[in-house]
Amino acid sequence: MYSLTVEFSSQTEIKGGLEGIWKRLGITGEIELRPADNGRWILEIHSERKIRESALKGLNGRIIEG
Repeated sequence: MYSLTVEFSSQTEIKGGLEGIWKRLGITGEIELRPADNGRWILEIHSERKIRESALKGLNGRIIEG
């Protein structure tokens, strides 16, 4: 299992990037979306396989762990 945490400035920003990467790459696993204390949003991805860095750039977020 591969885990990754990404921070976004808005919930809308997450939805656009995530839908594309999830469907296009066929990632299987779990995701969690939650608000951060600073008004930003946190996306945690727990994937059964490693996600390429080039695919992560399409998320437009800041990787903070993983």
